[in-house]
Amino acid sequence: MNSAEIDPFLIYYERIVRPLFNNFRDIKHLRQNNLQYWKDYQAINLKVAQKILEVKNQIKGITTIWLQNNHLLMVPLYVKKNFQEANIGLFFHSPFPSSAHFMTHKFRFELIKSILHCDLVGFHLFIYARNFFKTCNRLCGLDIEFRRGGYLGINFHGKHIMIRISHIGIEESFVE
Repeated sequence: MNSAEIDPFLIYYERIVRPLFNNFRDIKHLRQNNLQYWKDYQAINLKVAQKILEVKNQIKGITTIWLQNNHLLMVPLYVKKNFQEANIGLFFHSPFPSSAHFMTHKFRFELIKSILHCDLVGFHLFIYARNFFKTCNRLCGLDIEFRRGGYLGINFHGKHIMIRISHIGIEESFVE
């Protein structure tokens, strides 16, 4: 990918996605017609998904895919279309916005449905997971499930998505 492809993607990420996920509301950018930047965001996500599929075809037996944070939120949908056996994990290193805030995003349904193609979605704090649950409930009518082993989850059309809350940090003894 070159900067001509990446730059519009980054504009959309920096102006729309990152503020959205950090609960900042920039009315100016939300009201602008960002359809082209959205298409650019989707195009980069599609290219990453295609690369994942290419690697999967070169190296047999790969089924686990880890995505980090909110840069590539459309990748789960694109990968699952052609690689249903993929075991996709997504960990948010940023907050997940309140459902009311998430509802302000023009392409909220596309984003949430893609995230729901993951097998595991992780958050740093329970409040972020709660925001995700509420968003799934308000947008898609999905409810939280309590799974065997103490896990929380969501059932999305018969597919069980596990939700994990994990604090990530460095042990003090490691730094010393």
